[in-house]
Amino acid sequence: ALDLFSGTVIVIAQYLIRRYDRYHYPVGRKRLEPVSIIIIAAVMGTAALQIVTNAIENLGKKPDVNAFSGLIIALVVFLKGLLYILCKGVKNPSVQALAVDARNDIVSNLVTLAFGLLGTYIYPVLDAVGSIIIALYIIANWVQVGYKHLKNLVGFTADRRFINKVTTIAFLHDRRVMSVDTVRAYTIGVCYLVEV
Repeated sequence: ALDLFSGTVIVIAQYLIRRYDRYHYPVGRKRLEPVSIIIIAAVMGTAALQIVTNAIENLGKKPDVNAFSGLIIALVVFLKGLLYILCKGVKNPSVQALAVDARNDIVSNLVTLAFGLLGTYIYPVLDAVGSIIIALYIIANWVQVGYKHLKNLVGFTADRRFINKVTTIAFLHDRRVMSVDTVRAYTIGVCYLVEV
């Protein structure tokens, strides 16, 4: 359900970004991209918190990991691995968010399988411990992704190399330019707004 949700949010955001009225949105709607990623990060983090509470409630209950469930998890890991490889090569923030989700799913499914087997055959509490470890990992990853895109949304400054490059281009643009007084570059969504 969460994969369908994240995919739907990204598809809707991309649709809205591509189709807009330039008179109502003179600089476009590119800022919807980080907004959609922040929404996904919040939902994924909340779902991971639910996993923690569920694991605490089921602490000590013996899981039942068998060959069939192990095969399903292995298939999911394989498919998510393919999805991760496909998404990682696309330089688009929304697709990169899907890559993070696929990577999280790979790690969480491998840990689920390992701790589920340990809980089934060795000590039942280990299954809940594995769930909590997975959830904390997912929360940490989505907080990091959400924070990065929140900074982009509120106008975080460009790195020094980018500003230096803009300054050089502005200075060398025409021989009549005697000096460059001020250069500002900051994020507006996934793009930079540059003032010279």
